[in-house]
Amino acid sequence: MPRKRRAVVLLSGGPGSAVALALALDEGFEAHAVTLRQGSDDQKGAEAARHVARQAGDVRHMIVDTDGASLGGSRPGDGAADPGLVGVNVAYALACAEAVGASDLFVGTCASSGEGAVDWGANLLDALEHRAQVAARAGAGCSEQTCRGCAVAGRGCSGPIRVRAPLRGMSRSEVRRLALSLGIDLSRARE
Repeated sequence: MPRKRRAVVLLSGGPGSAVALALALDEGFEAHAVTLRQGSDDQKGAEAARHVARQAGDVRHMIVDTDGASLGGSRPGDGAADPGLVGVNVAYALACAEAVGASDLFVGTCASSGEGAVDWGANLLDALEHRAQVAARAGAGCSEQTCRGCAVAGRGCSGPIRVRAPLRGMSRSEVRRLALSLGIDLSRARE
């Protein structure tokens, strides 16, 4: 039996990351959820993420303590995220994806709920995905022209990691409706 494809899901415990996890599982991925607990005041977020992972079923869940609170404490999908800190969070999740041999990273970011807000998410995530692909090829000693995600002289890269934000462009209320339609219990989700 062939091994399932692996995906890492950046799991904040909010509705967006819960939906991203559900979509990864629905696509047949073996899911590895990563929660970045940013300071001691983020225990509620970690508990919400733990609940989401348990509710989803067969998910490997890891909670990692970081010091993001000193940088502002925002998380992807929390509605007030600082692009710089989100970049750090996604970069960490990309490192986890590389470590577990994942082909995909799911991030539950959605459009800002504010009118006229700049949607920085698309450009940031595209840039991080590009950097991850460059790093994977460099580590394996191959180039963009020769990389096929294959073993190169026994070193092998895991291939390009796709950064996926399936909720891109959706409003927070649309994400909540989608979560409910997927049967996700949002009673303990972080806001």
